Amino acid sequence: MKIVGPVRKKLKIKTLFNILGPMLNPAKVSYAVVGVYHKNLVLKMAKALQLFGMKRALVVHSYGLDEMSPFLSENFHILILNAAAALLVSSRVQTLGEGVTLAREVQSSGKAIKTLDSWIHSSNLAHKSQ
Repeated sequence: MKIVGPVRKKLKIKTLFNILGPMLNPAKVSYAVVGVYHKNLVLKMAKALQLFGMKRALVVHSYGLDEMSPFLSENFHILILNAAAALLVSSRVQTLGEGVTLAREVQSSGKAIKTLDSWIHSSNLAHKSQ
């Protein structure tokens, strides 16, 4: 995927690699929120992820986007919505609504940005040690 990435960006159209990407994740994750760019791909992607051994996944599509996106309320942030979906898929919450509540709490408490800063710091240290 690393090799075809620059070519995909130059093409500016959806390709087979947009569909294959989640299934070729070298991390071999068991849980995921996966977006597809066309509604006809939702069920196909779900079945493919199941065949690839995914334990639990949420396949999403939103008006041509390959991610969940908010609607109507301007206060309903896209990051909160996608974090809520990840919390649901990982069984940390039972409903998307519970996920939204927890994601908002984590965001407003500052825990989310502290975790991100920690990951950035660790990544920079690992990069420097190479």
